[in-house]
Amino acid sequence: MFEIPRSCLWLVLVAALAGCGGGGGGGGDDDDDVGGDGDADADADGDGDADSDTDSDSDTDADTDADGDIDVDADGDGDGDGDGDGDGDWDGDGDGDGDGDGGGDGDGDGDGDGDGDADNVCGDGEPGGPDEECDDGNEVETDDCLSTCEEAGCGDGFVWQGMEACDDGNDENTDGCLDDCTFAFCGDDHVQEGEEECDPTAGDPGSCTDLGWSGGDLSCNDDCTLDRSDCHSILQSAPGLDIPDDDADGTYDGLYFPSDCEVYDVSVDLVVRHQSIGDLVVRLQSPEGTIVNLHNRSGSDSDDIVGNYPTNFTPDGDLDDFDGEAAQGDWFLLVSDNDEGFSGILESWTLNVTCLSRAIDDVDHAIPDNGAVAPSVQNAGSCTMETVNVVWIEMNHTYVGDLRIQLTHVDTDTTITLLDRPEGGDSRDDVNGVYGFADGYPAFPDDDGNAESVVPPGIYAPAGLPLSSFSGHDSAGEWRLSVSDSFAGDTGAVTYWEVIGICVDSWLREPGVPEPIPDMATIWDLIPAYGDCTIRDLSVDVDISHSYIGDLVVDLVHSGTAVTLHDRTGGSNDDIVGNYPDSLVPAESLSAFDGLAAEGRWYLVVTDADEAIDGTLNGWNLHVWCE
Repeated sequence: MFEIPRSCLWLVLVAALAGCGGGGGGGGDDDDDVGGDGDADADADGDGDADSDTDSDSDTDADTDADGDIDVDADGDGDGDGDGDGDGDWDGDGDGDGDGDGGGDGDGDGDGDGDGDADNVCGDGEPGGPDEECDDGNEVETDDCLSTCEEAGCGDGFVWQGMEACDDGNDENTDGCLDDCTFAFCGDDHVQEGEEECDPTAGDPGSCTDLGWSGGDLSCNDDCTLDRSDCHSILQSAPGLDIPDDDADGTYDGLYFPSDCEVYDVSVDLVVRHQSIGDLVVRLQSPEGTIVNLHNRSGSDSDDIVGNYPTNFTPDGDLDDFDGEAAQGDWFLLVSDNDEGFSGILESWTLNVTCLSRAIDDVDHAIPDNGAVAPSVQNAGSCTMETVNVVWIEMNHTYVGDLRIQLTHVDTDTTITLLDRPEGGDSRDDVNGVYGFADGYPAFPDDDGNAESVVPPGIYAPAGLPLSSFSGHDSAGEWRLSVSDSFAGDTGAVTYWEVIGICVDSWLREPGVPEPIPDMATIWDLIPAYGDCTIRDLSVDVDISHSYIGDLVVDLVHSGTAVTLHDRTGGSNDDIVGNYPDSLVPAESLSAFDGLAAEGRWYLVVTDADEAIDGTLNGWNLHVWCE
């Protein structure tokens, strides 16, 4: 056996290692070194050169494979399991400090940056990465974690199964999906566009005028459809009062307001046709001469003034200036054009007056012990009441439990009880001061244990029927206050009492409409109607001046149907002014027009059937309610 001397053994080992390094690199350049610390520079990029920055740790053993590869123990356990074979396939766990060419082989064992930890990215199923709220490892958008690794929530645009009914990615409540990700429904306090006309819980559904009607009340049905049953059109006879161009004096039109009452509120409906309303000044004058500017050259070159002051337009002046004045008499609308260029037309205007009708008795009336007193007063003022607004009584008595107080409108035999012996006892048994009674207020106080005290003056609800029981009655006539004392021992007096009725009246004026009614002749006045509408109900306002209405026949004619409104009744009475059938009784029923189309020509036909007296058709209009 050939024996190598120990002195030569080291040289043999070095030569063997040198040959192994050259073979593994395919003609290596002897760059593979074994340093003093036992680290090996592996050829991680496959070019046959061991890179200086691919150093194994001090405890990493480098072994030579039969194929010339250098197995590096990259994990530091000394087993040489890292494969730095020059092909970029380094199966280490990161303890071998590779330079990137020796990055991971795609099998998840390394991250390629040499730091030893795999990057945590959205979609890998491992929560906790940068900017991740969650990570369920899928791209399903309907579970609790989105594909963007954000937690699901209402408003993200995806329907979370089991948690949301809908999700449209916005906070709109009118598009079928509410902002709490539940489906919209009728009654949810929101109007769904294209699906609902209104919502009964959403408040005001709008007005009839918004839908093109002239008036009436609009409401919302329980199925979220609009109830238009009270909406109606006002069809007016052809008006037209010229407004001359560049004339500061302008033109005016007047109407007589018949209700004898005190102005409480005023509004004006106005229709003026003009191409530049910035030229115009429009003023309203009361019977007492007070003038308020409605429009004062605002609006620049806008067209027309059509609407209500103050509902649609803010008056230039203050309509409250009329408050407290007498409503009855001649009211005037004055319109002037103050710049050259255009003339115009005043088509129509309507004066709407809310007024107070007062019946006052300021005489002292003693309330006899165990007796009664019933003072009465005549109200000369006349208007149709919407209600009695309030009853004021100034009185004193030492035992209110004795008293019953009733108010009667004698002309209509309507009585309501204001006070009905309210307990009394040994508590608040005195009344002394001014006490009001009106609907909607607290009840008159009963026994509360305060002997000898006075019931506080104030406004209280009637003990019996409401004051609205007088609605529709004329405020004129006799009013009576009955006060009875039912037990002995106490007395008192009524020193003042007043009944205040609220009346609302509107008068339409259409300049240019008045038309003479010749003696022994017939006139026809036309109103054209437009639009698709089937008649459900109608009424007619008529204003005719004539000193012997027993001569007159008045007919309403439309589409071959004629209804007689007035047929030579009334004898020598003056004028026909009012509404059929509200204040005037038609000779024939207006229901004959029900079911007909409103569109077409409507005629008011007035015939003077006897000689000696002529008259004037001052105006008329038609109120139509459609199905």
